[in-house]
Amino acid sequence: MICCFTGRKSEKNSYFCTHSVPLGTQPISPMLITIVIATYNAADTLTRCLHSIAPQKAEGVELLVVDGGSTDGTAEMAMKSPVVDKVVSEPDRGVYDAWNKGVAMAGGEWVMFMGADDELLPGAIDTWMEMLRQLPAGTTCEYICGYNEFADDSGKLLKVLGQPPAWRRMRKRMVAAHVASLHHRERLLEAYGPFDLRYGICADYELLLRRKQHLRYRFTDRRIARMHAGGMSMSSEAIRQTYLIRAHHHSVGRLHNRWLYWRDLLAFRLFNMRHGLKSQE
Repeated sequence: MICCFTGRKSEKNSYFCTHSVPLGTQPISPMLITIVIATYNAADTLTRCLHSIAPQKAEGVELLVVDGGSTDGTAEMAMKSPVVDKVVSEPDRGVYDAWNKGVAMAGGEWVMFMGADDELLPGAIDTWMEMLRQLPAGTTCEYICGYNEFADDSGKLLKVLGQPPAWRRMRKRMVAAHVASLHHRERLLEAYGPFDLRYGICADYELLLRRKQHLRYRFTDRRIARMHAGGMSMSSEAIRQTYLIRAHHHSVGRLHNRWLYWRDLLAFRLFNMRHGLKSQE
């Protein structure tokens, strides 16, 4: 037996921790999925996130928590969780910096990204495992996604998000439900990454847009994860960054881009008014 838990301070304000298992009992099957959760002062929501993963976590799945140097006990909470395999806590430059670090640490063939306030819906990992088993030998698939639920703080469902990321849609806006989607580590994240930290809310969209019409994807009509209102991914700043990303990649014409910006901003504000949500400006 190595130990039940090891943790060490690797440098000032930086921690690296890993759960260990008895010698000779490591999974024989290859690591298929790495789940990376980015956290920062998320003690109020991380428990809910981890509880949604715990009943589903199976052999071939590892869970990493990359924390931005929280001061509210988030990292310590993750360290104590038996479902978490590795924890890193150190200052970072936001969620995409944390996810880039997670990619560098990942052992899985596929990588799933989550925030501390997201949840996996029951059966999500089984859905992904089933889809991965059905991929033909020699597949070149880079990205797999499905539907996400968008709920308010009480858990009331407000909207179901997600469409197949065909170029005719993606060139205009992020239609893929990014929470808990699967990214092939070598074919997508290492070949076309990392996430660009200039886009602190929409870097996932920008990364996928680099592939343009060449993105090789699979889509399932099952619901995979739940997002909660209040996150910056549903904000006017996200709409502004989407505008900048379209301009950077020349995915639409200049006038079309401006029209899409004002259309999406108006739709966002009307949605918030209809559901009584506080606007994230």
